[in-house]
Amino acid sequence: MNINNSLNIFGISIVGNKTSSNENLLQNSQQNNHNVANLDKLLKSYKDYYDELTKAIPILEGSIQDKILKGEMSQEEIWAIDDFKEKNKASMHWLDEDLQREYIGIYHTSMDIEEFKQRWLELQSKHDSKLSEIAEQSRKDIEKEMQLSQPQ
Repeated sequence: MNINNSLNIFGISIVGNKTSSNENLLQNSQQNNHNVANLDKLLKSYKDYYDELTKAIPILEGSIQDKILKGEMSQEEIWAIDDFKEKNKASMHWLDEDLQREYIGIYHTSMDIEEFKQRWLELQSKHDSKLSEIAEQSRKDIEKEMQLSQPQ
């Protein structure tokens, strides 16, 4: 028995048939290329979706977004907003399109950082309420399903 012929690391033979390891490498490379193509497609579709959402909300002159686009907001101010958002974020990502529009609207219409912060907190509260409603409805639906599935 020759142990060296069966030695594999991550599915690639170290001392065995070179064709076998080259095939594995080719397959892995093709899979990686496929994954990159899928990720690229996903990111493009998200960008298209985001662009469509943002088109519907005009950017007010002097708003946070206007200042960012014109380079009139310092990096420290942008970091302060990001830091505030990070410390005051909802527990989950927003899946609701209306909340996403409101999120964009905060940037497009808030005229200063304090207004932004206040509107951000209001949106987080809305988000939390919506999540609570969804969780409660799910709980009720599960209870109903359980009652229906029990023998009468």
